[in-house]
Amino acid sequence: MIVGAFGGVIFRTSSFDITTFKNLSRKHSYKFAEHEVIKGKPYLQYIGENLEQISLDIVLDKGFIALYKDCRECRNMLLAMAKTGNAHSFVIGTTYLGEYVLESIDEKDKQIIGNCITRMDLTLNLKEYH
Repeated sequence: MIVGAFGGVIFRTSSFDITTFKNLSRKHSYKFAEHEVIKGKPYLQYIGENLEQISLDIVLDKGFIALYKDCRECRNMLLAMAKTGNAHSFVIGTTYLGEYVLESIDEKDKQIIGNCITRMDLTLNLKEYH
């Protein structure tokens, strides 16, 4: 079952393979200029919105098919996407959230069987591309 996508990485679950996300958080922030005044508190002036930021944890679990394929393939695809600096479409379900760049990838946890990485947890930090 497909649950979303970021660029060429498809988030899905099946009985053999899991590539999905959890703990998705979105940050909306705004800019203000601060104007100093003599003998008083400064005044704020609303400037506008900052770019939206998204953080999500990715679970890569190859389970039984790890003998043929491991988690490095997906991780390497994400690293290549980040290194280009290009924006990619982000979709959850059937909802298009917009274009985002991949600012950072944190690799958290691995389970290794033989020479194959069967489970890897990644945290992706995305920033809106405008």
